[in-house]
Amino acid sequence: MSVQTAVRDELLATILRTAPVGILVIEPQTLRILLANEQIKATLGPEWGDRDLTGYTFLDVFTAIPSARFHTVVQDVARTGDPLHVENYAYDGFAHGRTYWNYDLTPLHDDAGQCYAVMLSSIETTAHVLARQHIDVRYVVANPSSYAYFSAERPEPAIAKSCDGYNNWKYGMD
Repeated sequence: MSVQTAVRDELLATILRTAPVGILVIEPQTLRILLANEQIKATLGPEWGDRDLTGYTFLDVFTAIPSARFHTVVQDVARTGDPLHVENYAYDGFAHGRTYWNYDLTPLHDDAGQCYAVMLSSIETTAHVLARQHIDVRYVVANPSSYAYFSAERPEPAIAKSCDGYNNWKYGMD
């Protein structure tokens, strides 16, 4: 191995280990984990943090994923060579409850063009999904005929001023 190759391999190992996304390399026939980075182990929690995940199957680690379906998807990516992108996948397998993930399955090919593994890269999107589900309530109109504002100030001034009589009330108070 040349010095350049050794430096390149060390650089790639460092990038993989410290990447801000979870990365797993999976053997498509058995779903055995060939490689896992630190972000994946951090995601899994302290019980997996000190373990080398190599040799475990994907389903040993992610027990809440329907095994037959996932296995079929990984094999299809390996067979067709077409990567797969999934957004906001709901996962219920962690102790702290439901989380959401974007993930990609990317086929890895050898020099002969054969797919020998599938790389899973993932990033958690729980905060984004929950933020989109949140609905801001500015005010609630329970009985509009009984509303009386004591000044020209309104929750949405631009909207109120677009109506000519927004501050005219038949009982006065202006």
